[in-house]
Amino acid sequence: MARIYHAELGEVNNYLDSHDKAKRYQEYQDAILNKLREFAEQPELSNRIHDVISRASSPHEPLKSRKKIALKLRKWRKTNLKAKVSDVHDIAGLTISCPYPSDVEIVQKYILDNSDKYKTIFSVKSCREIDRSDYRAYHFELHGKGKFISCKAEMQVKTVFAKSWGLKTHDLTYKPPGDIDARLQMHIDKLGHILKIVDDQSEIVKDLIEQAWTLDKKRRDAAQRSLLSSFGPGINSELETILDRWKDIEKEIVTAPVNSDTIMEFDHLLTEYVEKNGTSHEFCRLACLYALSRPSRDRNDFALGLIDDWIDTIPVTDKSYRNAQVFLCNALMSLSEYEECIDRSKAIVKIAESEPAASDPLLAAKLNHAYYLSEAFYHRAFDEPVGAGEKDTEETVQCGQEALALVADWRSKIEASPKRDQLMDTLGAVLISCGETEAQVREGLDICRDALASSRGKAGHEAISTFFSLHERRAFVRLLQFE
Repeated sequence: MARIYHAELGEVNNYLDSHDKAKRYQEYQDAILNKLREFAEQPELSNRIHDVISRASSPHEPLKSRKKIALKLRKWRKTNLKAKVSDVHDIAGLTISCPYPSDVEIVQKYILDNSDKYKTIFSVKSCREIDRSDYRAYHFELHGKGKFISCKAEMQVKTVFAKSWGLKTHDLTYKPPGDIDARLQMHIDKLGHILKIVDDQSEIVKDLIEQAWTLDKKRRDAAQRSLLSSFGPGINSELETILDRWKDIEKEIVTAPVNSDTIMEFDHLLTEYVEKNGTSHEFCRLACLYALSRPSRDRNDFALGLIDDWIDTIPVTDKSYRNAQVFLCNALMSLSEYEECIDRSKAIVKIAESEPAASDPLLAAKLNHAYYLSEAFYHRAFDEPVGAGEKDTEETVQCGQEALALVADWRSKIEASPKRDQLMDTLGAVLISCGETEAQVREGLDICRDALASSRGKAGHEAISTFFSLHERRAFVRLLQFE
């Protein structure tokens, strides 16, 4: 007995078998695929496209199956008797899958905005956004150009989840009406809806992670600018040559593999300098600058080891010993080595407490310790990639409370200090990170603004200015949590 789509299937076979139409559709599909893969290699899309596939990626048929074309034609003719095989727009088909819904939007816009890059192969006849409770994608109808003038193709842009679910359920849509149990269809729809929710939730998680990365990058950039500004005219010529070399290859250092020639060269420059000249404060600034250039943090131990070697050369009784320890703490904090930073900071407080007439150094040591505690608190409580979710642990709560208690105890002594602006900036930063109310966070931001304004024209202004944008951004993030 003939199938219900027998007549339409005959038309499909005649259409595709005449004049090498099937071969021409495959060539058209391949040409689009190659062009889309070129798009995927563009810097603005390279991280937003997971893969690009065509119907030829299937092990069964390189184009839409003739049965499915016939079924579609039969369905169309229920409302349009004049429908022809050449009207079917998805005989050739391609799919771009993206990690996140926001990537789908960016890729869709890129394709529409860059028609000059594919105008010799195809044009976009239409672009439909499909946004149901169980499915979301953009469907493009592409019309061939030149030798592909009679060909059409459908291109879909969707998330990896949407593509995967489509692969599981797609063939069911081609079964004759009544073959799918209503209860089964209900479960399919529900699972599709759940996957769409997961897609939306993954977008939220991505945004939080990127936000934390942005803040971490701002902190590292601020620390770099602060270190660069601290190199004085007294830097020796050999060290200046290494610093100039770092400036020349800074962008390469950021992305180079750890075993690359770039990293090995700079490691060699530093170790060769130490073997010849030993370590110094200026040299340790450069080592820290180098470590901060590596987002992977794989040069932290290298730099911190060099700083430790320098501190070991300073007698404990020397006045510069405490200052060297302060530098180490700042380096540890900049490099996100929170636990060691707090332990070292406690030692600095003890040193300051043991010094006679050390009221101002002790004040600075206490407030710096509060700042390090506040950074550890913020890192554990709010930095999504490296600690979020630990806000309510005893150790995290203790960091925040201890930081707030220290600034409360020592706040009254700040106005009389010769380092008033720097200490006020530290106070504001602690309140922003650890404030338990919206009012405390706002007060912290106001204090940082006051310190910035008050320091203009003074020695500490550049460092305060460098970190202000970080404090401001962090304050805005915190304030949103109270809404």
